[in-house]
Amino acid sequence: MPKFTRRATIAMSAAAAMLFTPATLAQNAAATSNDLPPEGAIEARRGLMRSVNAILQEIRTVTPADLDEVGVYDLQQRYLAIGGMLRALPYLFPAGSDLPEPAIAAGGNPSIATPAVWTDFPTLVALAEAAADIAFAASIAPQEELAEQVRTLRSGCTACHSIFMEYRVADFGAPVEGPVPLP
Repeated sequence: MPKFTRRATIAMSAAAAMLFTPATLAQNAAATSNDLPPEGAIEARRGLMRSVNAILQEIRTVTPADLDEVGVYDLQQRYLAIGGMLRALPYLFPAGSDLPEPAIAAGGNPSIATPAVWTDFPTLVALAEAAADIAFAASIAPQEELAEQVRTLRSGCTACHSIFMEYRVADFGAPVEGPVPLP
């Protein structure tokens, strides 16, 4: 039976600490690109997504039979943390944080966000909020459905990633053709 690991618990705690209040989100939406350096924005959103993924990896191993051991409350809290992180995510894409391939040569990491992030920001916000709403709804789902909600949440992730994320072959940095399903 799965147990939540210390790594995912730390990721969830860190994510909860970085959640934004509505006032902060509004302030960040109006901020200029000078407020958050592009490299910092890229690392912040990667860290946030790594935290989301660590929590999702654990949730997806839980079966309805495991809920007594794992604890319904712990599972609900993980869904809530994911929802909060997804609600904040779009605001980690300030103008100028779309570093191109030459960033690799300069020792930096390029953004794997597609140009659509900056040309169709309202859709990014809408999809992130929809995925956050799925996570929030999962947190209050009936106990017998709680473990299965991860599939629905993954579909929200895939909808956003298919438009706003460029997948790369890890070893070579080459773009991958077409959408890649999430694990």
